[in-house]
Amino acid sequence: MCSRERLLQRTACWTALAAFWLSGCSLVQRHMRPLRELEVSPQLTREANFALERGDLQEADRLLVQALRQSSTDAEARALYGEVLWRLGRREAALQQLKTAVRQAPDQAPIHLRLADKYLASGDAELAQRHTETAVRLSPGSSSAWLMHGRVLQARGQTAAAISALQRCLDFNPEETEALARLAECYQASGQPDRALAEWQVALEKCRPGQEPVAWLTAVAQVYQSIGRDDDAAEYYAQAAERQNGNPDLLVQVALARLRTGDRVAALTALRQALANDPQNPAANRLLQQLEEDRVMLTSGEGPACSTMISHP
Repeated sequence: MCSRERLLQRTACWTALAAFWLSGCSLVQRHMRPLRELEVSPQLTREANFALERGDLQEADRLLVQALRQSSTDAEARALYGEVLWRLGRREAALQQLKTAVRQAPDQAPIHLRLADKYLASGDAELAQRHTETAVRLSPGSSSAWLMHGRVLQARGQTAAAISALQRCLDFNPEETEALARLAECYQASGQPDRALAEWQVALEKCRPGQEPVAWLTAVAQVYQSIGRDDDAAEYYAQAAERQNGNPDLLVQVALARLRTGDRVAALTALRQALANDPQNPAANRLLQQLEEDRVMLTSGEGPACSTMISHP
């Protein structure tokens, strides 16, 4: 074989090897691209979650759109995107994203819970319950799943079942104060005020002093009021009013509770404070007028005029 033929053979061989190597590189690159996308999407999702926590919804939206472009099958990114859309007020779009996320990852309890929360907020407690039932089946040891299930059952008026679910939540996380508060509400709704008060006291004890939620203090006052313990009711209404910088409506409740105990002086003090904070408050003005009429009628020997206003509900 002449040297020219050998050169041609070598050239052909090297060309074939080069073509094979290039095709191999292309194949590797095609396989590597999805791997890179799988790495990038979770990172973008984490960054979006941080943005969401600090309240930067626009940045979270931008990052999640990018994450889903990288990997449209990333159910976690899609579920978080649904949460962002919800907070941006785009509720229908949010529900669509969350439903798609559930289809993509039907075995992920947190995604079912996120969708259930949105269904409940939309007033569709029945659909919400389907997803909380799935969540507790998938994660029977999850306090979050049992809490959400209890919330849904409470909203549907299934009080006994809600109590059971909330107790399961507390079995797994005794520090879950929302479960304690909701359990207290359920006991009160089922005519068990003593058990309601016990749960409220446990919930309040877990709060830092001075940071008890106003709604909780008001709820405790209402329970005491319902069983005729008006001194205690007045104390809790007063604490709630103080937390809200002298809320006049709550101060009126203090005045009414004091009147039920016969303490007219304390009632007038609460009313004056209410009117100092809001001179036009209709309830405070109405009650003050009634008290003044009572004073005049008592002076003239007639019965009080505002007895109906201060009677127990």
